[in-house]
Amino acid sequence: MSIAEKVTTIAENTPKVYNKGYEDGKQTEYDRFWDSIYEYIEQNNTERLFMGFAWNDTTFKPSRNIVVKPYGRWTFQYCGVKNLKACLDDRGIKIDFTDALYLVNFFSYSGIEHIGEIDLSTCVNAVAISDIFTNMSKLVTIEKIKLGDNIRFYGMPFSQDVKLQNITFEGELKESIGFAQSSLLTNASIQNIIDCLADLTDTDTQTFTVHADVYKKIIANGWDALITAKNWTLVY
Repeated sequence: MSIAEKVTTIAENTPKVYNKGYEDGKQTEYDRFWDSIYEYIEQNNTERLFMGFAWNDTTFKPSRNIVVKPYGRWTFQYCGVKNLKACLDDRGIKIDFTDALYLVNFFSYSGIEHIGEIDLSTCVNAVAISDIFTNMSKLVTIEKIKLGDNIRFYGMPFSQDVKLQNITFEGELKESIGFAQSSLLTNASIQNIIDCLADLTDTDTQTFTVHADVYKKIIANGWDALITAKNWTLVY
């Protein structure tokens, strides 16, 4: 090989070597950063961990499942991620709530628009959920909330979710629940909520609070009879 040919070969290979080194270095720093995050979770909890708008669809790239410790308050409060479902699904990641105990304001005040599945059915503790989704002014969809016997909603977990349209529960809702500011709930979402209201015939009534527009849909479709038959009180 002539000198000219060697120079040409070197010139062609230099970008390849540089790019491989850059990518390897980037992966190393990614692993190091997220390893420190998971080490913190293991030693402490997830409280305030992803709080703030610096976390977004570009920066939130977890490398493995996020295991919520008993104290999971404010984990995503004010978070700037928009499509949480995509951020998790694209990486094959889920949020594991098995050991959760306190989920107060877990997602509240965040900019999240789309949430996939929230599986609370495996919670081993008696979890009292208050304000978990409150003041999520951009939230449109929660694809599924899986409930378990240990789950108790109280307070106003969906307060001020003014853009919420799509929500699906799996399991029974046993305590008063409200969507007073959610005027855009679809018929499918309304029907699902009604279907999941526990039958309280032999116990004290609970309250299902809705926006006036949703109340009109319920009355127009005759769904109020289904609600009262379960000993629930419908208000708006």
